[in-house]
Amino acid sequence: LTPAGWQDIWLNEGFATYAEALWLEHSEGPAARDDFLQLVGPGRHPALFAGEGTLAEPSPVLPNTLVYDKGAWVLHMLRGIIGDEAFFRLLRDYANDPRLVQGLVSTADLVAHAEAAAGRGLGTFFDGWLTTDAVPVLSLEPRPGRPGTPPGSAGVRLRQHQAPLMMLPVPLLLHTAAGAVPVTAVLEEREQDFQWRLGAAVDSVTVAAQPLLARWLASPPPALDVRGPMPNPVTGDETTFELILGQGAQVTVFIYDMRGLKLSEAALGFMPATEAGQGGTLWR
Repeated sequence: LTPAGWQDIWLNEGFATYAEALWLEHSEGPAARDDFLQLVGPGRHPALFAGEGTLAEPSPVLPNTLVYDKGAWVLHMLRGIIGDEAFFRLLRDYANDPRLVQGLVSTADLVAHAEAAAGRGLGTFFDGWLTTDAVPVLSLEPRPGRPGTPPGSAGVRLRQHQAPLMMLPVPLLLHTAAGAVPVTAVLEEREQDFQWRLGAAVDSVTVAAQPLLARWLASPPPALDVRGPMPNPVTGDETTFELILGQGAQVTVFIYDMRGLKLSEAALGFMPATEAGQGGTLWR
């Protein structure tokens, strides 16, 4: 399956990267998969891909890791939304479609197969994650059961506070005396209520300790975000990085080569926090 254009390159590279996560899940378990997704998601991209371009129009395509890392995350979130059975049926049908095998494929081809496997439209999901670099900002509010609700019921209200609206699966834990029960809330609206019924009384609902491409309303921004180099790839002897600080701090830059050996360091002194909506400090 060969991408029809550079705007479709995330299909190959996203699938290749997510295949690594799937192998870790198969060989070592879900925790190993989640560690890998944490690494290629929030670990490498503390701003959660904001400011890195979009998968629909990646520029530059290489050598950045957007098409690999965010591509893998889009597939993982798609799996969380449509469920394992539909997701793996999608993989089989997409990879064996006689109209596509040994030919060119586009994002529209994948979307069509995903919607066929899910039995529903997924335009909101793909539009948000492929055509924007938006980061969902969420809040969670416990919702008491209505009068007459049987014991063992738990409810929450999830809200999205950013634009545009994004569709994503949110992993939660329902805490009972018998232990925590994992559930997934598929958030598709600006504000959405969820209700679960268990055999035991639910004491509380919390967010599961799994990687997620979203920020919670009370969560502070990352302490440091480094964007660049600019231009990418570097064409001369000089390049520029943008440093974005969550709070003012003394900053020292360390430069390493590809082998991990430190080449030099530069003390930049005190840098103030980056104001909301403003660009960071440029360092050349």
